[in-house]
Amino acid sequence: MSNIQPTSLKQRLSRWLFWPGKSLVYQVAAQILLVGFGLAVLFTVLTAWYISRYETQRQTERIGELFSTVSSTVSIACFTNDHTLADELAKGLLTNHLIAGVRITSGQTVLAEFNRGGHVIDPALTVRNTVYSPFDGRMAVGEVELIADGAFIEAQADEYSGIVVVLLMLEVLAGVLVVSWAMLRGVVGPVRAFVNGLRRIEEGRSEHLLVPRGQYNELVELGEAFNEMIASKAQLLQMEQVMRERVALNEQSLRTILENSPDMIVRYDLECRRQVVNAAYLRETGSTLEQVLGQPFESSAVWSQTGMEPEAYKQRLCQVMATGEPDQILLEWLDSTGELVSHDMYVVAEYAPDGQVMGALGIGRNVTERKQVERQLLHQATHDALTGLPNRALLKDRIQQGIAQSSRDRRNVALVFIDLDNFKTINDTLGHDIGDELLKLLAKRMCAALRDGDTVARLGGDEFVVLLQDGVASMDIEGVVQKVFQTVSAPCEIGEHRIYPGASMGIAVHPRDGGDIETLMRSADTAMYAAKSLGRNNYQFFSQEMDENLHEWVALSNSLRQALELQLFELYYQPKLDLRTGEFAGMEALIRWHHPQRGMVSPAVFIPVAEKSGLIGALGLWVLNEACRQAREWLDAGLKPVRVAVNLSAGQCQDSELPTQVRLALEKHQLDGKYLEVEITESMVMEDAELAIRTLWELRNLGVRVSVDDFGTGYSSLSYLKRLPIDTLKIDKSFVDDIETDANDVAIIRAIIAMSHSLGLHVVAEGAETANQSAMLQRFGCDLLQGYFYHRPMPAKNMAELMLKSERFRVDSLGAAGNQRDGKVRSTGDEKDKAP
Repeated sequence: MSNIQPTSLKQRLSRWLFWPGKSLVYQVAAQILLVGFGLAVLFTVLTAWYISRYETQRQTERIGELFSTVSSTVSIACFTNDHTLADELAKGLLTNHLIAGVRITSGQTVLAEFNRGGHVIDPALTVRNTVYSPFDGRMAVGEVELIADGAFIEAQADEYSGIVVVLLMLEVLAGVLVVSWAMLRGVVGPVRAFVNGLRRIEEGRSEHLLVPRGQYNELVELGEAFNEMIASKAQLLQMEQVMRERVALNEQSLRTILENSPDMIVRYDLECRRQVVNAAYLRETGSTLEQVLGQPFESSAVWSQTGMEPEAYKQRLCQVMATGEPDQILLEWLDSTGELVSHDMYVVAEYAPDGQVMGALGIGRNVTERKQVERQLLHQATHDALTGLPNRALLKDRIQQGIAQSSRDRRNVALVFIDLDNFKTINDTLGHDIGDELLKLLAKRMCAALRDGDTVARLGGDEFVVLLQDGVASMDIEGVVQKVFQTVSAPCEIGEHRIYPGASMGIAVHPRDGGDIETLMRSADTAMYAAKSLGRNNYQFFSQEMDENLHEWVALSNSLRQALELQLFELYYQPKLDLRTGEFAGMEALIRWHHPQRGMVSPAVFIPVAEKSGLIGALGLWVLNEACRQAREWLDAGLKPVRVAVNLSAGQCQDSELPTQVRLALEKHQLDGKYLEVEITESMVMEDAELAIRTLWELRNLGVRVSVDDFGTGYSSLSYLKRLPIDTLKIDKSFVDDIETDANDVAIIRAIIAMSHSLGLHVVAEGAETANQSAMLQRFGCDLLQGYFYHRPMPAKNMAELMLKSERFRVDSLGAAGNQRDGKVRSTGDEKDKAP
């Protein structure tokens, strides 16, 4: 800067006055001297002018004073016109150095006039005084003119002015020195110390400025403020250092996390190019840095196998960066081994310090195992565990889709309900493992027999459903159904067993047989039960007649519920005959329903309805309590104690609460357990043999007797039979009907009786209608007889009358029984009236 030549007058003056480039001491001293010299010159000129003027005035006043000393004498000289006296006075005045000339006049007469030659006459200093009469001070008698010596007065003034100027210059110099010292000490010194302190701070030899103690001025305040600033800066620097260390530590930590994170981390720029990826990203995608960094994301090999199109993923990224809303995207692809891997990518927008979006950050977690579990759970929730076929939930969804497609394309949708015939027999005789293998084999056969657009589902047990979605006519549907029927009916080789399965199938077609899922399934189910009722192993299309039967079933079910609430049921009792003594030996309680409109409804009609509608449990509980109540009533009436048998349903037999229900019923009616007998079937026991055995033993502990009904019609293992707490076996009516003509039935009955007696069990024959049947059973050793030949079921009132008579019955006398006609009792259609 000092080398720059000044161009303007102001710059030149500033350079001349302030000495740029010199130290502050020189600059201050020069400025003080220049200012002091200028002030001194100015003060000297003014002072000299003032002193000269003052000295001239003072000398003039002195001349005036000289006049006052001679005024009286001059007054006399002028009054008397005395020239001599005037001359003497004039000469005497000339002796004064201030006066260069004297002139005394009286009127027009000059009394005396003298001048000193060689002296400067200064007219400006001439003094004229009027002379008055010594006798009358108001009368002018003359005039005295004193002419001052200008040279002398000027010399006197100059001499005096010089002394004053010298003294003034000394004073100004002294003032300049004092001011300079004060400036150097009070300003320049602290400033120099300030500068030196800054240099020490800059060189690192000090951390703050030294501020004088006990003083306070602007420089001290500036120093303190600077020290505070330095302290603040030092604190800021320290904080900055700490922050840098923390940032460095955080960066290191983030770098460590980034590189060691099991999750994929990728940063995209605004063009969706990958800028940063971690090791997990490279590992999971099987890529290298060269393949991904700075490259468009669709260039990676992983996108060639992913389930999401690259453009769709790019749109999702751009949406995140445009809206700032995060997004969660599932990415799936096949790895190098061909396994499907899944990653849950969470994408958020990244912002620059100015708040503008600078890109997006994606964090992807490997959720392959979770997705596999979810798929497994979804598969388990929608598929049968044994066969892998769709279950009821998935079937309904596909039916709904089929119905929707059918409405659009105007095509038929057929639903085929399939129920395997005699599957329980296979399970009971060959075991559940063989049964399971059969189900799996049939499932595979049905899938192979159907078209790609069709569905095979398993509802449970031995029930399957086939959904046909592409049929256009009944002929096409029936062709597929025939193929499925033949497939299911074909022999199956499972291990060493050759099994001949059969099936009852019901078909319903949308929209003819139902416009919604429930109606269509109900129609197919109705058709399937119609096929069963026709002898099994056939298929039936749903018809309006079946629908009417269905409505009849619904109406009967509703009436049955109302009958339970209003107690519209009644128990009939069929007695049992002791074939050895001919005496009355007990009875079986059979339920009857007095319908308000239909009249007496047969158990063969309403018991299946009760089983399907879930009312069989409540119905059985009512029968149990009513039988106990009636038995207690008969005992209280003094009638002969007899045992009342009640039938248990399959649901009751498998209910662990049955013993509790029986105990409560006995306690409620104060009836001993020996007066109660429960009848079960072989099939009930085999549903869950272990539970049935435990339940029956608990009943036996209450004193209740157990009877197996319809023996010989089931397929249970005799190993379970010997474990059951059984008291009685009841030979089924189907064996008794042809005992007179069928040698096989005779052999079976003899075998059952012999086996029972060997196990210590009693035998009851059901359905004897003739005297000859009764006599043969007596000869075979049967213990008890129950049938129309002895007595039909009767109301409780009639049963009480029979008990009161206690008549003996001679079975060896044909025609002796009151209920016999021509040796045979005519059936009224109540042969199958077994009820809970």
